[in-house]
Amino acid sequence: PLHNYPRDFTFVVNGEHFPTSKYCADLLSSKISKLHQADPTISEYNIQTNNKGDFRQILNLLEFNQSEINDNKIPFFSEIIEKLEIEKLDINIIEPELSLNNIIEMIKKHDKTRYFYLKKLSLDVDFLSENFYQLNDDQIQDLVTLHEDTIEKIISNDKLSLLTEDQLLKFILKLCNFNKKYNSMYEYVYFENVSNEQLELFVNNFNIDINNELCLKMFFFFFLYKILY
Repeated sequence: PLHNYPRDFTFVVNGEHFPTSKYCADLLSSKISKLHQADPTISEYNIQTNNKGDFRQILNLLEFNQSEINDNKIPFFSEIIEKLEIEKLDINIIEPELSLNNIIEMIKKHDKTRYFYLKKLSLDVDFLSENFYQLNDDQIQDLVTLHEDTIEKIISNDKLSLLTEDQLLKFILKLCNFNKKYNSMYEYVYFENVSNEQLELFVNNFNIDINNELCLKMFFFFFLYKILY
């Protein structure tokens, strides 16, 4: 009977007060629970969000009932879940089946509220990695606009499937032309599997800042290339 506990704790969300009990606050949020372990007298916690929503829907989770959330409320929920470190939450989202036609848009959607869609985003990355070899030029161009860490998860994924190693090298070259911060991603290329034609193109355009380990690897293949060709 959670309603029997005294209302001795208040969440202040975007200036609005939502009273509850310390017990309920601890049950809802692992972050509040940790704060109370350090200082049991804490009776208020302030939260500011970029997106607007009704925090009462968050408190209603303590009733352990299913709750339906509109798509436009997801950004607010995602912020609250991340800020309060809410862990015990089972999220069931009905979405269209993944395909090559919608995968990049789905990743963009899930990237915006990645804490809320963490499991979905992981499945997205696996799907795109498995089907990377099927991407057309327009999809590759769209792929460049994803978050840097998402792109790295895709090309470093154990499930990455390529037509040839040239395909990956061309993609990273495109990334580096877009922004030099992607230089470090050359480490995911197996240069021994790159074609002579693509390797020559890469050597002729080689002008990047890279870490020492990658530099040694590149030097080896450049040296080998000069000897053999």
